[in-house]
Amino acid sequence: MFVNRRTVLGSASGIAFVAGCLDRGSNETGVAADDDDDRSDPSDSEAPTAENTSSGGLSETEFEELLDEAESIDYETVHFARTHDTPSWADPDDRPYGNLELYHSEDHALEALPFETTAADREATLETFVTETDFERSRLLYVVAIGLGTSDLTTTIEQLGLSDGWFVGTATFQNGKVGDSMDMYASTLVRATPDRDASLPDRAAMLITSINEREGVAESRAE
Repeated sequence: MFVNRRTVLGSASGIAFVAGCLDRGSNETGVAADDDDDRSDPSDSEAPTAENTSSGGLSETEFEELLDEAESIDYETVHFARTHDTPSWADPDDRPYGNLELYHSEDHALEALPFETTAADREATLETFVTETDFERSRLLYVVAIGLGTSDLTTTIEQLGLSDGWFVGTATFQNGKVGDSMDMYASTLVRATPDRDASLPDRAAMLITSINEREGVAESRAE
């Protein structure tokens, strides 16, 4: 089992998550407050250019084996956005659990990320996070979990590592208050940086836990 190595930029706190026989914890440093109110426009929707599948290519057993054998990597996270608007990947009748996208270049990320959902005073900061990423050594992951509609809702990356040519990890929502019945989509941007001698995968899988015990494995392949 691997231990996380991470830097967190934004509001996030770890929660232990157990799936089957896997016992996974969290560890974080450098937490900064992030109390922005995100804007959203119902006419806008996400336009991912990555190929995304939910519980698609990997079986549950295959994913658990990848996660159990994963090697830890360095990664940084920053809160991206909170929005009540249903994104294009989420069928409201399906009650989805979340979404994952993997970006292999600056142009890929800047084109696909839904900057229209971010707080106005944070868009430049998030764009800088993208442009300062060295895609020769790193990849960006965009992870969404669904919680209840509160202003401090975030998505926390609990684990992230490399396993057999995959980025694999777990994520869950944080800080949703019981009693608020309105779904909110909370997203986090992750800069994943393997060791220098490791190859950079162009596929990722994440077990995402959302409200009302909704969970599943989301997959993405960077085109």
